[in-house]
Amino acid sequence: MRRSPMIEPSVTETMPLSQMASLLDVLDQPILVADRAGQVQFANLQCKRQMASHGLTVEANFNLFSDLLHVQPRAILDHIEGGGQQIDLKFDCFSG
Repeated sequence: MRRSPMIEPSVTETMPLSQMASLLDVLDQPILVADRAGQVQFANLQCKRQMASHGLTVEANFNLFSDLLHVQPRAILDHIEGGGQQIDLKFDCFSG
């Protein structure tokens, strides 16, 4: 009797965003994920609540850099791409 090989799932498979969103919603900390252009990809419930308490809402066109931090993206991205691990900038937003 011939056996067919089993294909095991790769350990590098990515989790669908819907599952990731459910997982991040159970965390106690606000989490906001944005792409390099500042477009928000995901904000968990705690983040949305925190932002709402300051009069901000995460909408389809909400931008991390222009709407929340009020800085040019290059100010942060150049530092990160240069190997910087901490960013020491004064942000013009509700908590500084």
